[in-house]
Amino acid sequence: YPMTGLGRAVVICTIFGGMAQFSTAVNQIVEAVRLKQSGHGHYVDNGVLRHVVVCGNPSGQMLKNFISELFHPDHAEDAEDLHCVFLFQPGTSVMAEVQNFVRQKENIDKSPKIHLMQGSMLDGNDMMRVSALKANCFFILPNTQAANPTQEDTENIIRMMALKRFVPDVRTILMLLQSDSQAILNQTASGGGSEIGRASCRER
Repeated sequence: YPMTGLGRAVVICTIFGGMAQFSTAVNQIVEAVRLKQSGHGHYVDNGVLRHVVVCGNPSGQMLKNFISELFHPDHAEDAEDLHCVFLFQPGTSVMAEVQNFVRQKENIDKSPKIHLMQGSMLDGNDMMRVSALKANCFFILPNTQAANPTQEDTENIIRMMALKRFVPDVRTILMLLQSDSQAILNQTASGGGSEIGRASCRER
């Protein structure tokens, strides 16, 4: 125990300084957790793991099927270093549905590899938040039950073109609902001078 007044003052300052730093660190952790749970966090690419980004306007059931297939035990070795980042449209209820799915006991092993965020593919800041520049692939998925499949396809084509302007060389898989939309996609891409990536059509 310090015997001099100066020594006691140094100890007291050290204790209070440590308490202040600890409080700051706790607040930062709480804020990071809050942002992650609300979908406003960031995915940080460490340069070692691979990650794919899933976006568009898919239903909760489609995304649950996607997660189950992506991390299926049959190809666990291929997905060992793979993470999946979901970019949901702001205000959608699908994010909560997927959150509840990931929290289920049988999915607890997948949870650390799944990152849920809200944002727009048309916003460069949101593209940075999902580490778009380092993504291995983008999946742009539709709502297969959309009342207006033409509008659904058009919106996803717009998303794809915005992505190609931001990351021209990224591998992209786009699912369309109507075969006619393929011609629109080809015309849009040729007019913009960009490659369209891979598009598949699921007729309803």
